[in-house]
Amino acid sequence: MIFDFDKYFIKNSDTPIVIASLRAGNYLAKQVYDKYARATTGNVIFLENIDESFSDTELKVRISKSVSGKHVFLFQSLFNPLFQESINDNLMSFLIATRAFREHGAKSITGITSYLGYSRQDKPTEYMREATTARLVADLMISAGIDRIACLEPHSPQIHGFFASIPLNNISAVPIWTEAFKNFAGSPDTILVAPDIGAAKTLKNIAKGLNLPMAVASKFRPSKETVEIMEIVGDFTGKKKAIIIDDIISTGSTIFEVAKLLSNSKGIDEINIGAAHLLGVDQCCRNFTLLRDQYNLRNIFTTNSVLPADNINALGIVKIINLSELFTLVINRLLNNESVSVMFE
Repeated sequence: MIFDFDKYFIKNSDTPIVIASLRAGNYLAKQVYDKYARATTGNVIFLENIDESFSDTELKVRISKSVSGKHVFLFQSLFNPLFQESINDNLMSFLIATRAFREHGAKSITGITSYLGYSRQDKPTEYMREATTARLVADLMISAGIDRIACLEPHSPQIHGFFASIPLNNISAVPIWTEAFKNFAGSPDTILVAPDIGAAKTLKNIAKGLNLPMAVASKFRPSKETVEIMEIVGDFTGKKKAIIIDDIISTGSTIFEVAKLLSNSKGIDEINIGAAHLLGVDQCCRNFTLLRDQYNLRNIFTTNSVLPADNINALGIVKIINLSELFTLVINRLLNNESVSVMFE
C-alpha cells in the first residue's frame, strides 16, 4: 500500500458525485468507482463507456443520467494499447465528453487523465519549426469546459503552466517507486540510474527516499528512431545492480541502450526498470526480451495508467502497480476541498 487509505479518506462525505468513463479509461474508472462506493455513504453515480464511434469514425458522447448540479470526475487514458482508438481519438472523446457535461449542467468537471498524451511535446526541438503541442492540448481542454485536471507524472513540470487558468494536480510517482523498490533501500551494491537529464530531478527524490546513490545518462538522438548514450555519470564502485527509472517508456530504445552500457562498461549484472507509463509500442517488446535474455533484466515495474499490451505482459517480468486506491483518495480529497499534496509530504 502506497498511502494510508483510512488516514486520508474523508468518510463523512455525502456529496453526490458522478464517476464517468470513456472507453479507453474504463478499466481504471470501474475500480475507482467500486472502491469509492464501498468507502462512502454518499450517492455515487457511475456512467460507463459514454463514448462511441460512428461508421465514418466520428465520435459521440451520450450521458444516460442527469448530471445537473453534480460534481463529475471524468476518466480517460489518452493511450490504451488494448483499445483500438488512437491518442487523437481518445483526446477528442475527452473534449466532447467535457463539453457534454458542461452543456448539461454539471457543477464541476475534473478530468482524471492517468496518462496525459502529448506532454512530451512541451517545447519545440531546438532549431526546428515545431508547435508547443502540450500547450495546445491544455488550451483545448480548458476551452471544452474542464475545471481541473489530475494526472500522474505528466513528463514535464512546465505542463502545470500550460493549465494556468485552472488547477492541475500533478501526482508524483516518487512514493510509488520508493514502495516498489523498498527491498533495495540502502543496499551497497545498488545504484539508481536516470536514462536522461530530464529524469534526474525526480530520481533525486527517489534516491533520497531509498538511501541510494544515483547516476545520470547523457543521451543524444541523431534521428527520431535512433538513440545514442554518450556516457553515464556516477560512481559505480562496488555496484552490481541498477534500477533505471523513467516517466514514459515508448519503444524502450533509450532504456535498452542505457542497460547495455551499464552491463558492458559499468559492471552491472542485474537490471530493474520502473516506468510510470509503459506505452510499449513498436520494438519495445523486442528490446525488453533482449534485455531479459542477455542482460539479466529481472523486473519491469509500471502502473496501470496505461494497461500494458499482451505481448509485454507475456514477458513474465512485468509488475503492475494499481492506481485505483490513489485516485480514489484524490477524488475524495478534491471533493472535500482538502489538500492532495499532503499525502506526498
